[in-house]
Amino acid sequence: YGEISEAWLLGRARELVAVTQRSDPQTQQDIVEEMDDLLAETRRRAEPMTVAYLLRSALQCRVIAGELWRDMDPLLEELLEHSCRHNLVVMEAAAHALWGRRHLAAGLEDEALTEVAQALAILDDDSLAGRLAGRRDAQRVLSGVLMDIALALTELGVYEEADQAMARADVVVQTGGGPHEIAIHLFNRVRLQLGWALRLERVGDDRAAADRIATASAMATAAEGPFAQSLFPREASRPA
Repeated sequence: YGEISEAWLLGRARELVAVTQRSDPQTQQDIVEEMDDLLAETRRRAEPMTVAYLLRSALQCRVIAGELWRDMDPLLEELLEHSCRHNLVVMEAAAHALWGRRHLAAGLEDEALTEVAQALAILDDDSLAGRLAGRRDAQRVLSGVLMDIALALTELGVYEEADQAMARADVVVQTGGGPHEIAIHLFNRVRLQLGWALRLERVGDDRAAADRIATASAMATAAEGPFAQSLFPREASRPA
């Protein structure tokens, strides 16, 4: 990699996470390997926040790839330890949120709830917003961490709390996120609304379920604009 800049490393990591979400399993495996190479280079010479960002990106690729969960534990431990050592509060919350999703993959729901609760407790620090104000990179990470928390809560079926976390992420995304982050956020909100609607249908509350489906439909339509400017690979004939 020579003496490429940290900005390039960060940009390439964002791109790889995006491509992973639209790739076949073999390509995902190749992306994980490239991400690990980027992480090794970052550990060698980058600032602590950049190292933490690449650690989180490497973990995100594994989350998306699904069958690579078994490789996550050492990276999760490293992210948590690194974040605590360098007082990277948002990244510490990110580690707990990803531990929550890791436990969910293993069927450990109680442990997952504990980790998600720790992540939320960290982000509930009243001074956090002031410390992050005006820093777009930090805002982008914060919105991603809130989304990790919301996705874990969605998988747990705790839809009301997941919706609150996503609403909080919405504020951050609108102020500090670009088109890619906005598109991801809307996709995840659609997923939450549909899951919630299905649960409401199962308990016989069809009117409330219909409201959730209508909300999901509106969000899906709203996603078209930012999706067209996102990092996702696109086909001209296929909408978001």
